Amino acid sequence: MTWQTISGCADSPISQHHNGSSVDIKVSIIVPAYNAEATISAAIASLQAQTMRDWEAIVVDDASADATPEILHRISCADPRIRIVRNVANLGPAGSRNVGLCMAHGDWVALLDADDHFHDTRLATLLSLGQQADADMVADNLVQYHETDGSTRVLFDKSEFPTPRFISFQEFVESCYFGEGTPQRSGYVFMHPVVRRAFLERHQLSYEPLARNGEDFLFYLDCLAVGARWLVTPEAMYSYRVRERSMTDVVRNHDRAAMIRKLRELIQRPGIAENAPLADALERHMRLVAYTHYSYAVKHAVTKGQVGNLVIAMSIHPSAATPALRELRRRVPDICRRAVRRVAAAQLKPGRRLR
Repeated sequence: MTWQTISGCADSPISQHHNGSSVDIKVSIIVPAYNAEATISAAIASLQAQTMRDWEAIVVDDASADATPEILHRISCADPRIRIVRNVANLGPAGSRNVGLCMAHGDWVALLDADDHFHDTRLATLLSLGQQADADMVADNLVQYHETDGSTRVLFDKSEFPTPRFISFQEFVESCYFGEGTPQRSGYVFMHPVVRRAFLERHQLSYEPLARNGEDFLFYLDCLAVGARWLVTPEAMYSYRVRERSMTDVVRNHDRAAMIRKLRELIQRPGIAENAPLADALERHMRLVAYTHYSYAVKHAVTKGQVGNLVIAMSIHPSAATPALRELRRRVPDICRRAVRRVAAAQLKPGRRLR
């Protein structure tokens, strides 16, 4: 087993809260936490402030090395709705979310990152909208809080969708396009929907366990590919903390490769291949990810002097080599100067004969 359940206190009524039908759990909130001592208390406090009371929180401590376990112990002692799970080894955000999914009892499943927080009416509002519209997923707008300067930005202007509405698979994919002129952290992929647990179980859906970035994108693709009805509302009730060099910014080439595989598989899937506009949208996104993937591979190969890897990357995606080679050309004079200085320094070492 890769995790263990940690009871808050010996006299805590956690088992009484979960072992019978006396409590009808409407929603399970999964809170992955890794070295979150500075923010986890505020995140959980935003759950405790919810106007809807029949929820459970599953906090997955991802093998934290700071004071996160002690803080969680104190919080769970005081509130039996909060269960603590500790990963034996660090699983990353996707693996931790899957642990939470395995333990969820609620009719709906929500996600709260350990450095974010909910508005106090968020759960009640989203569940009500989901029930009324018979949706499988319901997401609200979000407020991005920039930690560096304290500024805030709402993800979508209300003019883009003034009232709640459903979004299509194609619309989701097209909102995730990126490139020059695209605002950072834009698109429906940054929303945090609540999802019906029965829907996830019926289709056996979970997060890509090895993904360290892009796990939400892959998960939402899987949901929409099996026909999820995704409702969005313009109300911004999720506060999302933007940190410099966060996990969202640090995309590994392993994760880009996983996105390419997923997009290629979806394009070929029956029902999608025949839908030309959707297949085209997926194809375009795959090309964008592939360009970034191979541009990084070329740059890495040039930096490390890996000629074989450079040839492979350029042969697969020739246009991806352009930015890296342009950068290399710019740096050639400086590289040559450093090489000359190293040679001169080596020649002048004591005891070395000049040639």
